[in-house]
Amino acid sequence: MKKPLATLGQRILAWIVDLIIIGIIAGILGGLAFGSIFLGALTANPFAAVFGVTTLLVMFIVIFGYTIYFEGTRQGQTVGKMVMKIRVVDDKTRKYITMEQSVIRNILRIIDNQVIGLVGVILIAVTEKKQRLGDILAKTVVVKA
Repeated sequence: MKKPLATLGQRILAWIVDLIIIGIIAGILGGLAFGSIFLGALTANPFAAVFGVTTLLVMFIVIFGYTIYFEGTRQGQTVGKMVMKIRVVDDKTRKYITMEQSVIRNILRIIDNQVIGLVGVILIAVTEKKQRLGDILAKTVVVKA
């Protein structure tokens, strides 16, 4: 039996939870990075500058890797999706998605998040299976867990 599709509201609330988590992590790493770069510039300490740049790179990996990792390895659920009791599944099999599907659907957030996320929201609201562009091309749907 197919599980019902997640509502737009559930998806938005899950994304807000995830953004809070990503924001906290990015804030900590960003503070470390810029503090180290600034300290390195003030003291001419190359180690501090290298540490700062490395931390900045880690921050970007965390930001872009968070949803890819969780959806691809954690049964289609980020922390936000766990809280909202929804998950991403393969559109045909309704089983957990592959890492490849996770990468495709999350890279396309670049398009879905245009105009403060309205592109994705509009697509979810008007498509039969409540899919944003990333879901359509990755062949995934978001369902109630």
